[in-house]
Amino acid sequence: MVFEKVKEFLQNSFKGKEIELDTKFIEDLQADSIKILSVVMDIEDEYNLELDEETIRSMVTVRDLVEYIEKNI
Repeated sequence: MVFEKVKEFLQNSFKGKEIELDTKFIEDLQADSIKILSVVMDIEDEYNLELDEETIRSMVTVRDLVEYIEKNI
């Protein structure tokens, strides 16, 4: 399941944070660009996708990211 893999990547970067589908990257995880880049690189490698900057910026929640991956794999 895509969510479980994404959750694993996020937990590696955001230790101790609760990760759910409606978790917000900025508001809930206080995500900075370095941590987001790390997660994006993991996702790109895992799913053979390329996420451009505009796409990444448009994602507010984990659900947004999971849905994008599901539509593009």
